[in-house]
Amino acid sequence: MDKKELFLIQQVRSTKAITLIVLVITIIVLLILAGVSLGMVLSQDGIFSRAEQATDKYGQAKARETLEMLLGEAQMQKYEKGITEEQLDRKIQEI
Repeated sequence: MDKKELFLIQQVRSTKAITLIVLVITIIVLLILAGVSLGMVLSQDGIFSRAEQATDKYGQAKARETLEMLLGEAQMQKYEKGITEEQLDRKIQEI
């Protein structure tokens, strides 16, 4: 074998070695990213927990708003139609 052939063989081997190293590094980086992503999604402060908390807060706000609307409506009826305090209290109890 002459020097050119040896040089080509060495270059092919070094290219394969570099490709293998790049592949291993890529796999390691992907595993790290997957671990971080799963941690963010599944932890106590993760996306699913925050979504559940947001759903609960939305339900509470919606219920509060509904109650306030109904109470305001009942108070308007009191002044418009002359509903007594007892009738207003009964309406509030119904709510």
